[in-house]
Amino acid sequence: MQWSGCGGSPVVTVDMTRFPLPPHVRADQVLDFDIYGHEAKDGDLHRGLMAIYADAPDIFWTPRNGGHWVVTRSDAILRITGDTANFSTRVQNIPKTEGDYRLIPLNLDPPENLPYRAMLMKLFSARAVAGLDSRMRGWAGRLIDEVAAAGTCDLARVGARFPVAVFMDILGLPLDRIDDFRAMVVAYFGFLEPQARLALQARIAAEMDAVIAARRIVPREDVISDLLALEIRGRALTGAELQSICFTLFLAGLDTVANSIVFAFSALAGDQELQARLAADPARSADFVDEAMRRSTIANTVRLVLRDTQVGDATMKAGEMVLCALPAVGLDARLNADPMRFDIDRSEREQIAFSPGPHLCIGHHLARAEMRIFVEEWLARIPRFGIAAHYEPDFRPGTVMQLRNLALEWETG
Repeated sequence: MQWSGCGGSPVVTVDMTRFPLPPHVRADQVLDFDIYGHEAKDGDLHRGLMAIYADAPDIFWTPRNGGHWVVTRSDAILRITGDTANFSTRVQNIPKTEGDYRLIPLNLDPPENLPYRAMLMKLFSARAVAGLDSRMRGWAGRLIDEVAAAGTCDLARVGARFPVAVFMDILGLPLDRIDDFRAMVVAYFGFLEPQARLALQARIAAEMDAVIAARRIVPREDVISDLLALEIRGRALTGAELQSICFTLFLAGLDTVANSIVFAFSALAGDQELQARLAADPARSADFVDEAMRRSTIANTVRLVLRDTQVGDATMKAGEMVLCALPAVGLDARLNADPMRFDIDRSEREQIAFSPGPHLCIGHHLARAEMRIFVEEWLARIPRFGIAAHYEPDFRPGTVMQLRNLALEWETG
């Protein structure tokens, strides 16, 4: 027996002997969708994703990657991410990995996550991030200066190295390992079979343990040393807690901002009028960052269903996984007029790129500052640039999306 899903919409026919349909899922709620396998449209990964969602119900079931729900509407996403009694962050991998590594505070539900979040929010508050301004500008300037005279670069390499270098610097990781650590994180957010994921998790955990052990002996002015000195509920963090928190920070700091910068510059490179505006008025770079986060949100958020729950007309069963499609919110025409258009002058802008509710990204102040500073420092040195001829984009779809390359060119001298 076969089905095509979504009330006859044009999707790939699926063999139900390979992907059996759960009895509580209706045929018209099904779409053959692979979060790790969707394609770009007109050279735009987000446009390709929205073309798929346009033909799907707002909540649908996909048989791929173990079978899971996908939710694309803002109201349903807010309902799910705010309902911690029925939807948990305990597991956030698709396909679901049994015995998965527990990330603190990401995989803890309220109220268990609250003391950890309060501790980390002090380290990444707006005030703390403002104190890093000159440090971040120094890194941005050095990396951009390395390529400015060449007249060309792969922005995916330069732009990715900037937030990775900044975060490794403030966290206290060895800076000679930038490329090695970045490769581990890129692999982590791609498709991995469960055993390969567990092996990679063990490798990253061992790397964090090595740095923690070194800071116990010789503390420095970095976040890991700060964590060793902090207390939670009147006690020091255990070794397991330190490892898990550092693991979480490692994943968050070495991938998401790097990917966001590259997507943002892919829009900026094609709009020389916008380049001129931002170069003349750097204060508008904050608006540029907000629009880039809306137009090219890169991360989805995942929940584990704890109890049978009805969301809209979807019956979600305990143990099932739900992918909340955060990129679809910023690109929803019901929320943002002409959503594919990049416009820093929008009077209203709806997006939840940093995840809503009790799991709002702790590093959102740092992420915005890194993107804003990199744009400002780039335009101060290279105020006019474009996409190189014969450029072919290479994308990584997935729960966290990536533009792997961005060939830019500009006049020198």
